[in-house]
Amino acid sequence: MFSRFTGYATIQSEVMKIPNSHQVMKWLNPVLTRRYMLALWIGMGAIALLSEWWSHHINNNYFVFTHVYFHLIHKQPLYIPYPHEYADINLYGPLFGLLIAPFALLPDVAGVACWVMINILFLFIIIQQLPVNERSKQFVILFSAMELLMNAQWLQLNAFIAACLVGSFVYFKKDKVVLASLLIVMGSFTKLYGITGLAFMGFTKKPFKAVLWLIIWSLIAFCLPMLISSPAYIVHSYQEWFQTLVMKNSKNVHDAMNNFYQDISAMGLIKRISGLSQDIDIWVIVSGLIIMAISFVGVLKRRSKPDIQLLWLSAIMLFTVLFSTGAESPTYIIAVVGVAIWFVSYAQEKYPRLSVVLMALVLLLTSIASTDLVTPWVRIHVVRRYALKALPCLIVWGVIVFDLMKYAWMPALHMHMNDTDKRRSIQQKPYSMKNLNIGR
Repeated sequence: MFSRFTGYATIQSEVMKIPNSHQVMKWLNPVLTRRYMLALWIGMGAIALLSEWWSHHINNNYFVFTHVYFHLIHKQPLYIPYPHEYADINLYGPLFGLLIAPFALLPDVAGVACWVMINILFLFIIIQQLPVNERSKQFVILFSAMELLMNAQWLQLNAFIAACLVGSFVYFKKDKVVLASLLIVMGSFTKLYGITGLAFMGFTKKPFKAVLWLIIWSLIAFCLPMLISSPAYIVHSYQEWFQTLVMKNSKNVHDAMNNFYQDISAMGLIKRISGLSQDIDIWVIVSGLIIMAISFVGVLKRRSKPDIQLLWLSAIMLFTVLFSTGAESPTYIIAVVGVAIWFVSYAQEKYPRLSVVLMALVLLLTSIASTDLVTPWVRIHVVRRYALKALPCLIVWGVIVFDLMKYAWMPALHMHMNDTDKRRSIQQKPYSMKNLNIGR
């Protein structure tokens, strides 16, 4: 029964053949089982819940979330402060009020527990659908466990967004465009990050059907909250949501040198290390978009190759976080899942030494350095102050897009490099009748 929901019975032809010959995978082989990794993630969720219980209060984010539903049914403004209910303001779309409703109606303790565990299980199940072998899936689970814990401790929605992105990729590949479109719309109408899942439409053989279902699901998502409020109120709420996101982006840009919890992105990293003007954000984002557009040309040229498809998935997951001024520490569950997919599907074979160095850097600087496992001074005055959490992921993203751009603009050079590698491989083998083509 469990295998039905976790995708255990994957069609063999859809699974990318990955040798997992890297020494790291061999060392970890005994623990890379579905049962162990599920226990690990459930354990991470339990640790997050115990930390809430130990602190004797529930994280403020949960009350921001649940009150979206209560304000929705009472037709109250969704995007103004409610200091008597929670700190901060809501940044999620009206549709989120319906998604959080089952949890909001529960007692707070039960609601928090269900919220954390369902987010964890959703992402776990989606990762099991990846078109890679079993050990590779479980490595993705293992490597992202620390970020999952951080996301769960903050009671954030980012695991859900990561699942929407990975799921839209998987289902577009399988031509299940109804499900893929649904996940994109759900992600987009809640936190907007899900819109980057549109980048995977190139992998389906049914693009027109996908567009049709994107329109259908978008109309449903737009109108569905009206069932518990009113059409005029929802239309006005979407307008306010857009205005709030614009204002929040502007605030993140201008407060990047003072608020070290926000803008943990490529822009924040550059500004805090260099002290450059706030005006660089648009230039960094535009540069990133241009690089991704060039990379997409390489993807389109080789979109039938599973390793290129997974490379693009990793690039999109990293881009979504690295080029967002709203990126926070818990947001990096999205990016780190992308890094792990890059390693198992491409880097462990292409860059066996470099990939280990980069993975260690991601683990230490992106994941561990943001926790209590390092001293408060280092965590606050070095890692957080200079947005160093973004640095390893930015390097990995750079390696990925460099490879994709080679496919786009230097195909002849790439083919020459492959031919050179093959000749070297033959030269390293003992001479034989087969290698020398003698006697044929």
